Amino acid sequence: MLSYPKLLIGCYLMLQGLISGCQTQNTIIQDLNKLPPPEAPTLETGILQGVDGYKGDLLGAEVVSINQGENDAFEVIELSVPIDPEVVDQVTVVSPSGQLLEIDEPIEISPNWKKSSVGIILTLPKKKKPGFIIKLIDLPDDE
Repeated sequence: MLSYPKLLIGCYLMLQGLISGCQTQNTIIQDLNKLPPPEAPTLETGILQGVDGYKGDLLGAEVVSINQGENDAFEVIELSVPIDPEVVDQVTVVSPSGQLLEIDEPIEISPNWKKSSVGIILTLPKKKKPGFIIKLIDLPDDE
């Protein structure tokens, strides 16, 4: 089965072949098989603040709690994102400017099937106060 991006590219190539009259359907299919796999679909929470109870403007992500980390330089932030857990396989954290934030501790992702939401627990340095964005990634391997 063709993915949506490959289907669109196939239609484009087919139209291009019809217009120029020089590409056959076999050539189009061969061209599609040479394409790299599409990037995994990603949703973003919008900018979140490390403030207890803060609710983001995209997806309705909410900071549920903030606790002191193992030392004073870090805090453990618990989030709840009201999104189908089925579409979240991986999470990354970026700055408001889009720069990937290096996080030493693993990010915990816990699906809540009853509430149709995803819980996320991450440890951030306290100095990262200007905000952060959570990218929720749906990997293509679970089709």
